[in-house]
Parts: sequence; C-alpha cells; structure tokens
Amino acid sequence: PPVHVLFPVGFEAGRNRNIIEIAKKGEVSCEIVRKECPTCHRITFMSRCPQCGDATEMVAVCPKCRTKSQQDKCPACGTPNRFYERQTISLQQLINNALQKTGVKRINEVKGVKGLTSKLKQPEAIEKGILRAKYGLHVYKDGTIRFDATDAPLSHFKPKEIRTSIETLKKLGYTHDYMGLSL
Repeated sequence: PPVHVLFPVGFEAGRNRNIIEIAKKGEVSCEIVRKECPTCHRITFMSRCPQCGDATEMVAVCPKCRTKSQQDKCPACGTPNRFYERQTISLQQLINNALQKTGVKRINEVKGVKGLTSKLKQPEAIEKGILRAKYGLHVYKDGTIRFDATDAPLSHFKPKEIRTSIETLKKLGYTHDYMGLSL
C-alpha cells in the first residue's frame, strides 16, 4: 500500500498505519536501528542524542550473548550481530518536532510502514513523510519516489524544445516531421 515515510509503526498499528493517529494513542514498539550516545550512553534510533545532543554511534549487539561490538559477527561467540533491537518510541514528540522543522501547521495523515526490512532497520526522518503527505507523494520500499509517465504519450515536439539540431535528429533516425514531411 502507498506510504509516505519509511518509519516503522509496529504491527499493532492496524491496516491504516497513520502515524498521526497512532501518536495520539501513545507509544509504538518496533524493531529499529540501535544507536548509542558515546557521552551519556543513552540508547536511541536517532542520529543525535535526544538527551545531550551529541552524535550517536551505531552499536551492534549479539542476539545470543548480548555482547556489544561494531563488527558483523560477535567476537565472543561468532553469532551474526544485529544492528537493531526492539524499542518503544513515543511518536507525539517526534511529530511535533517534525511539524515545527518543516513549517507545516497541521496534517491529518502520514502513512508509515509496519516494519523495516533492511539489515540496519534505519528509519527515514518523519519530516520527509510530512512533506510527501503534504504534496501527495508516496515512497517505495527502496526509498524512491517515482513518476509514472507510461500513459503520457508524446505525439510531437519541436527541436528547439529539446535543444537539438535537425542534423542530430536525423542521426537518431528521425526522417519526417508530424505532418509527414521530410526533415
């Protein structure tokens, strides 16, 4: 289904996945990237620590022995590490901050995803979703927005509109104009 932002809202969110409505209900629990503040050691998913404002670092944890490291495999037991963990997120403050940053006064619907499928489970900023929702844009699971022009036929053009000479058009295989006359 079309979504505005690659931000997880959990599987309890239902089919709608409207972040604005879910935020009114309280917190969500989801698997999301695990980052740690090197100063105050707070665990978060954000790039900056919400407590002290320092830049956070991604820290992997072994799902078996809970050893922390920066490596793909646990140095203690050799199990593949996870760069994400289940966290409880209060969405209301995130939405309020995002609305303030984007300058959007009010928005009724911003659709998120149930969960992230990438290895790191790094979410997009909610600001992106707010702006996409404002302009009616949707994002694919790879983070791209696409424009479908398959039903927009191109019947004719003028060489100056595409900044091309007649000689170049002849080299590309164009032989006649829209009226059937030779170029």
